[in-house]
Amino acid sequence: MRLAPDGAGGVAVNPKRAIGRGTYVCPSPSCLENALRRNVLPRALRAELPRLDPAVLRERFTAERDRLRATDGGHTRPRS
Repeated sequence: MRLAPDGAGGVAVNPKRAIGRGTYVCPSPSCLENALRRNVLPRALRAELPRLDPAVLRERFTAERDRLRATDGGHTRPRS
């Protein structure tokens, strides 16, 4: 799933349009947890993330993963 700065100091999950650098994380919650634990998102996004709330990011990540699974028949990558 694509993560990108949301413009407010946090991170957007699978944004339709995002300004700036984005990064991809596998759709597994363990991949997100690993990225949060290692604090790699600011470096990967080349952005300061002063308003990054891990709990909110986890919730958005899980909701988006579930939405994609429901609409794409199990696929987790958005279709072009």
